[in-house]
Amino acid sequence: MILKFQLIFQNPDEKLYQKIAQVCKIVNSDAVLKDENKSDSPVLTASFLLNHLVGRNFVLYPYTNTVIRCYEENPELYESDKETFDSMFSDWMPFYERLINNSMMYENFPFVDESFDNTDAYKELCCTYGLLRFLPVGYTALHPSKEDLIDAIAALFHLVDHTAFYKNITYYPVNAACMLKL
Repeated sequence: MILKFQLIFQNPDEKLYQKIAQVCKIVNSDAVLKDENKSDSPVLTASFLLNHLVGRNFVLYPYTNTVIRCYEENPELYESDKETFDSMFSDWMPFYERLINNSMMYENFPFVDESFDNTDAYKELCCTYGLLRFLPVGYTALHPSKEDLIDAIAALFHLVDHTAFYKNITYYPVNAACMLKL
């Protein structure tokens, strides 16, 4: 299955969120299609998740605190911050795609853990994508250097790849597929 996912990721004609949606539909089509039709705010969903996931993660907390507050108070700011981010780091998406692909391989997605219900694995991938889009956009709006951006991403991957993120994400009643809209 990993090889099938890698072939999807090699398609240069599709955007990253489209590739992730394809992979997620292979893992759990019914849940993804149901979630895609909901109108939940991806910005507020990402803020909610970071706020709850960061509680025990002292590595990530300094990078999330002000971003969460900013977007919870003004979620509409995200779109203009995203445009600024994309113009500052125009080479971001290929880098971002490699991060996601490497993370999937590192975790053996979607077979992360034998005790894990693979039908929920799509949530982890959607949320990893969403948080990897949300946090750098917000953090860069406040700290616009490439070095700070790399530090924020490293802190986020401390949460994603070095904790039970894939299990923890399933405990939160969020629309994971909406994260692909970030």
